[in-house]
Amino acid sequence: MIIAVLGRKGGVGKSTIAAHIAGWRAKEGKSVMLIDTDRQATATIWAETRAEETTFPTPDTAHQFGASVKRMSLNLNGRYDFVVIDVGGGDQAAMKGALAAAQIAIVPFQPNELDVWTLTEVEEMVEDAKITNPKLTALVAINRAPTHHRAADTQRALRAINQSQQLKATNIVVKDRSSIKRCVPQGLLIDEWRPRDAKAISELQAILNATRNERA
Repeated sequence: MIIAVLGRKGGVGKSTIAAHIAGWRAKEGKSVMLIDTDRQATATIWAETRAEETTFPTPDTAHQFGASVKRMSLNLNGRYDFVVIDVGGGDQAAMKGALAAAQIAIVPFQPNELDVWTLTEVEEMVEDAKITNPKLTALVAINRAPTHHRAADTQRALRAINQSQQLKATNIVVKDRSSIKRCVPQGLLIDEWRPRDAKAISELQAILNATRNERA
């Protein structure tokens, strides 16, 4: 199965979500390839740190950019149980390639007007991709939401998602928690971080569970 994590803007937590999906699947004993198309290489650094500093299972990694992401993903799909693509926000060709190959796309965005505006462009790309990839399902989740204030922004963002024709609302809201920010640079997943943050674990695992439900 190919799962792409993508969006038009940077800084919305795509690498964190991709690392968690890939890492949790690897911990289940699945073979996983994590394709990093972001030139900042956050997902790759996470995997390298994880392999060097921990004893936890680590997905394989590869770098690829542009339209060739589609070809690489499809080729690797036959060799791995899961191919997870972390798509850089500025690489439109990679985004189109990932959408052309994936069964599931996860679109995280922050609950503010600028991020909500980008959903229209993503929706158009998903609609185009479905012409040749009709099995594609695009799931939308709010990420890095405020923990204490501006709850109204989150509610407005949820309403905007529910108006989409091509993007499937999950109503998942992942808060902007320090535990999530700190675990990834250390090569960890949120359920490996100490002190344990039950709310953060539940929020991120909701995204993984959404991909399970689509597969079922």
